[in-house]
Amino acid sequence: MSVPATPDPQAVQIMTIHKSKGLEFPVVIVPPYSDTQADFSIKPTDWVSVSPTAYEGFEHLYMSLASEAKFYPIHAQEVYTTHLHKTQMDHINGLYVAFTRAVEQLYVCSIDKTESKTQKESSLRHGQLLKRFLERDTAWNKEEMDLVTSFQKGTPIQLATSKSSTPTLPLGNYQVYSTGSRTDFSTRRGMLWASGVQEAINKGNLLHDYMSQIESIEDLPAVVLKIQNDDYISSQVKSELIETLNLLISPQYFEKYFKPDLNILNERGILTPEGKKFIPDRLIIDNGQVTIIDYKTGAQLEKHRDQLDYYAALLLQMDYKIKEKVLIYTDELKELVWN
Repeated sequence: MSVPATPDPQAVQIMTIHKSKGLEFPVVIVPPYSDTQADFSIKPTDWVSVSPTAYEGFEHLYMSLASEAKFYPIHAQEVYTTHLHKTQMDHINGLYVAFTRAVEQLYVCSIDKTESKTQKESSLRHGQLLKRFLERDTAWNKEEMDLVTSFQKGTPIQLATSKSSTPTLPLGNYQVYSTGSRTDFSTRRGMLWASGVQEAINKGNLLHDYMSQIESIEDLPAVVLKIQNDDYISSQVKSELIETLNLLISPQYFEKYFKPDLNILNERGILTPEGKKFIPDRLIIDNGQVTIIDYKTGAQLEKHRDQLDYYAALLLQMDYKIKEKVLIYTDELKELVWN
């Protein structure tokens, strides 16, 4: 956790326009804007409608909206023009926010750059736009100096009044606490409850997490070491996790799924045509045939079978053949296998 300190009332605060939104200050100094064009944006891109017959069935292309986009087909020209107008409006909105933060005095700095005869109004820099406005508005007082031209309107005033300082009181005594007895906070979900359903859920999640780190039986020692070094797990839970992992991967139970020569994919996402993502716990791929494995805790439910059947349907769409579907119930050390 961090607590921001109160800013020094005598200090100068430097912040972006976005961060200053909604705030007010007695005096605001806006730095030079002349280096930015009113229509400037960094590598603009957008989706452009195209003819599917001309572009291999694609109805939209992701295209650059650089200045040459105005020579593209009609749809690209429209997208380019719309983007240009939005960019100009974004810059104008930014200037509005910057210029309306001051309560008493506003100072705007700009570098004077001469306009070219062929320069379009949309490509004018902010400083050039400001100069146009100031020269056309006769209410501003213009003053020429050696290297600086200034425009002023109104008289600088100070509205804020200084507050009387609070008298300082001496500190009579203070307490010193040992850092060795600090309270530690666990951020791991479920570790704040010592028993009941939540504890069982938490153990299942931990086991699932560590199982995802095991591709073959050779990975077991490294995972056991991680469990032993995990400060957020009690000694009892550590022992239970290690015992369960050893049993799951032992020859007595499911070692056949963890042999070193197997081609394994742990928790790899499968994307559907609709853009949804599904993640089987473990896939064993052998010459285009797939064994789907999922770990479960608690009672056997029909929805567990449905889940693996759906994974299988997705893999069939990817031209894989399904060898087996395996549900491993870690509490009972039992497996449910079907084709």
